[in-house]
Amino acid sequence: MKRRYLLLAFILLGVLNLYGNGVIEDGQHQTIAYVAPLEYKFWNDVLAGMEMEAERLGDCTLLSRNSALDPALQLKHVKELIEAGVDGIVISPVNAASTIDVLEYAEKAGVPVVVCEVGADSNKYISYVHSNNIDGASVIGKYLVYQLETKQITEGEIAIIGVVQRHQFGIDRTNGFLSALKGTNFKFVELVEMRQNAFEESEVIDLIKRHPDLVGIFTQHDTGNIAVADILEQDFPGSSIIQVGYDGSLSSLKLIKEGKLAAAAMQQPLEMGQQSLRLLAAYLSGQPVRKDVTIPIILVTRENVFEIEPQLLNEVFVNTENNQ
Repeated sequence: MKRRYLLLAFILLGVLNLYGNGVIEDGQHQTIAYVAPLEYKFWNDVLAGMEMEAERLGDCTLLSRNSALDPALQLKHVKELIEAGVDGIVISPVNAASTIDVLEYAEKAGVPVVVCEVGADSNKYISYVHSNNIDGASVIGKYLVYQLETKQITEGEIAIIGVVQRHQFGIDRTNGFLSALKGTNFKFVELVEMRQNAFEESEVIDLIKRHPDLVGIFTQHDTGNIAVADILEQDFPGSSIIQVGYDGSLSSLKLIKEGKLAAAAMQQPLEMGQQSLRLLAAYLSGQPVRKDVTIPIILVTRENVFEIEPQLLNEVFVNTENNQ
């Protein structure tokens, strides 16, 4: 019964809400730009979702610029795009602090902005589209506890390999996960923070050695999912530590199918891109839009991975040949 209850809770997270139709009025052409760190596949998947939505809308030109994780370059792109006459901008910012100058400049120019993921230290945007990171991390945390308990492990230490914690999505993933440990005998002991989507493997190895009672690890990013799974396999063969992850890619999917990763809370970058462009198009057409839009997380586990894989391949992953 407990297992059925948990699986039902996971399925409910996949229920989508509707956020307006984003129809462009006849005779109205829209030019929209997307600014993001496009050297990373996740943001290219978001861009692919925007391209799909632009094609659906019809009379819409979509431009893109790579911020290269450089706040100054990000602001330069935004200024040049506005001077070139774009109607609106979607931005996945370098970090939340970097949005202050961007949003102030866009507001003065009368150009609406949608913030997609990451977060913003200013509210001068028309909508913020983001994954439901708190609930997604909470569910993955509950799944880890459930897996440990099925192995008759009811106490022990748990660590996090986290994304940069100054980002709102990083804070939400940490807080959501830790909420799942409340009321249990599992103790959170340490967080190793990734820097620019990377970390030193020695940091993780040292962490595991420092905590001989470690029973679980939560990795908050695809890079961590893959790297920690390799570390556990190569440096700690036979370890009983259970790893769960976040983000999700074909590489993470493969790890779950191989039994190296217990589960991953997977984001929906295509949906994020589609909703971001749809909201901006709706706003430009005079329709009301929601200030905050959350995109549900899909929980992929050892139990459902083969059943849910076709959905992921059709709705979540794009350019699969480049994501092995």
